[in-house]
Amino acid sequence: LRCDLLSALSDAQRRAGDSGYRQTVVQAVQIARSLEDSKRFAVAVLGSARPEHPFANANLVDQSLIALYEEAIAGLDKEDESILRAKLLFHLAGELLYTPQREQRQELSRQAVAIARKCNDPAVLAQALHIYASAINDPTTLRERIALTAEQGTLADELVSLETRWAASYQRLGALLESGDIRSAEQMISRLKEFASKLRQPFFSWATDHALAMMSVMSGAPSAEQEVLAAYQVGTAGGQPEAKMAYLSQLSVIRRDQGRHAELIEPLRGFADTFSHLPVWRVILAGLYCETDQLDEARTQIDKLAACNFEVPLDWTWASVVTSLGQVCADLSDQKLAALYYPQLQSVASQVGVTGIGLVCYGSLAFPCGQLAACLHHWGEAERYFHEAAAMNARIGARPYLVRTRRAYASMLLDRDATGDFEHAVKLIEEGSADADHLGMKRELDRLDRLRRRMNISSVQRAAAEPRLSR
Repeated sequence: LRCDLLSALSDAQRRAGDSGYRQTVVQAVQIARSLEDSKRFAVAVLGSARPEHPFANANLVDQSLIALYEEAIAGLDKEDESILRAKLLFHLAGELLYTPQREQRQELSRQAVAIARKCNDPAVLAQALHIYASAINDPTTLRERIALTAEQGTLADELVSLETRWAASYQRLGALLESGDIRSAEQMISRLKEFASKLRQPFFSWATDHALAMMSVMSGAPSAEQEVLAAYQVGTAGGQPEAKMAYLSQLSVIRRDQGRHAELIEPLRGFADTFSHLPVWRVILAGLYCETDQLDEARTQIDKLAACNFEVPLDWTWASVVTSLGQVCADLSDQKLAALYYPQLQSVASQVGVTGIGLVCYGSLAFPCGQLAACLHHWGEAERYFHEAAAMNARIGARPYLVRTRRAYASMLLDRDATGDFEHAVKLIEEGSADADHLGMKRELDRLDRLRRRMNISSVQRAAAEPRLSR
């Protein structure tokens, strides 16, 4: 009885944002183990999972919790295909989210979905689909996730649970945004706000707020920084372990636009050194150094990735990686790195880059693809990708990324220097400068001014060459 009460108490504490639930879970697990009661042990272990959310704590890979899930699964009868087993499988998959074990978490998720279907339990099936979509969350699986989230949403709408309906809307938001369906993504945002206001639980309020902030950052809204800070405050008040990480991820995009990257170098350097299981932070740090013109430091960070052959796991952080690498390769003229990532990026260039589900949106992935193509001097392909990126960013309202696309496109035209390229670059620079000035993008204004100075030098050289040519 005490074990059952502790399991129920931990669930209530967790939903209320009380971090003390972890100690309560430990007590329940200890009693269940002493009773040699495999089912109670499994229920107690499941108390460690956050409500309706597949992600483990991104700050660490919790090997002790992974071991507990594995112990609980092993304790059940091998022929057992109960709902309890399905929950253990998909929560274990969620805990493996920040590990290189991509195939294992996908297989665990598939098994959980299959068991939930067999048991004909729509609530657990909706949860299993939610975590399955998260387990396979990377740009290459968008088509499958669109289908999964559609089914999850249909199931959720048939259920009473607001938590399940929130989770379905949250998962669907990311997939729709990646596909460029901005209108449907905005509908999911409205649903998140509605459900979170009714749930009144810290986790759902925080996750909804940072999803709203993501959309504001993407569009360059004047209120973006205030929204990011407000979401962070909700997260810290509710004891969310990733609140600081989410805050710095969104703030780094804003500070880049403002030309204030130097303020974030130290905290992000700490992240890169501390969270070695997330190499994305080292790539973002390299990007920060490029934005502050510390190119030697940027090269040092990239060289540290050489230990893993410059390969970064294909997961939910991949969009952040390739977006930063596009600028890093352009600034460092690193053709080796560009050649490694260009084929990978080409296959998803028609999509929008989104890290996590509601964390950061980087606009069209055709933009960094164009930068890599330009770095490799594949001029025609670069031009095509920049055209595609400009159209997508305009459609979804990613105004800051439209500015960056125009600036990178202009730079490519000056590098190619074919007939008409100079005049086209002038137009792109003027359009980019007008929007950058309106959005307060000081760093982009600086980059655009450099292109102007480059053009002025080129104009002088052209003028000096004309008399010689006529002679």
